[in-house]
This record gives sequence, structure tokens and C-alpha cells, in this order.
Amino acid sequence: MIRAMIKGMIRTLTSFFLARCPQGESDDAMTVHATTVCWKGRGLLLRGAAGSGKSDLALRLIAQGARLIADDLTTLYRKGDRLEARLPNVPSFFRGKLALRGAGLLHMPYRQKTRIHLVADLSPEPSDDPYPSLSCQLMGLTIPRIVCSPFEASADIKMLYALQQR
Repeated sequence: MIRAMIKGMIRTLTSFFLARCPQGESDDAMTVHATTVCWKGRGLLLRGAAGSGKSDLALRLIAQGARLIADDLTTLYRKGDRLEARLPNVPSFFRGKLALRGAGLLHMPYRQKTRIHLVADLSPEPSDDPYPSLSCQLMGLTIPRIVCSPFEASADIKMLYALQQR
């Protein structure tokens, strides 16, 4: 019963903030459905549908020294030739909070913002494509990209190695 209440609360809060932070692009910022972490000064944008494993993978990266920037909603903004990420304009209560299914909102080590070095598109199933597109366009910038199944045992290690290469 408590799990159902927490799930409902998380869904309600996410819907509330999605309505307040419309996804889309303006001249200076856009809010996307993504979780962002920073590891050794390198930002990683985890994109995927609800339940695709963004927060689960972020938790494993945080256990290896990453810092949370934003969970589930990330505001991106362009700063010259750099793409930066931060938590959307939400109450300070949400800073450093990671929503985990079955555990609720947990406080994590966090940073206010980071430069995005890599985008990871998450898919619950491993990709059959051995050569997916290695970049994507965000706010007019080309950003390195990988495709990953977040529930694979090696997913966090793959992310860290990919970040080291950027």
C-alpha cells in the first residue's frame, strides 16, 4: 500500500513539474525528460521513456563517484559552443533527490550544473544495431551519443569508459 502511495506521489509530482516546465525549445533553454549526472567534471545526459532505467543507472553511477544534477527533468541551455544542464526551476526540496521505484525519493550527492559531454539513449532491450549514430543534435550543437541497455550489468562501466573518451 505504501509503495502504491509513493508511486502515485512520484507520478503526480512528475506530471506537475512537466506541466510547469514544458518540454520544448526556446532561444536560451529547453527542458527534457532526462536524468543528468556529472562524473569527474564530465556531464552525462541519460534519455529514455518512463521506466527505462534512467534513475537506476544514475544510482549505480553515483555509487561510483558521480554527482546528480537532475532526475527525470533536466533543463539544457547553450553557452557558446557548450551544452550545459541544470535542475529545472523547482522547489529546493528536489535538489539532490533521485526517485527510485520501490524506494521513493532519496537524497544523493549533487551539483548545481554541468557541461554535457555525452548523451546516452536508454533502451530496455540491447540494441541490435552494432553501429548506432554516434552523435545527436541538441540546441544546434553536435553532442557525442551512445545507445545502452541500462539494466545490463556492465551499463555503468560502459558509461564511465565512454565519458573518459570524451
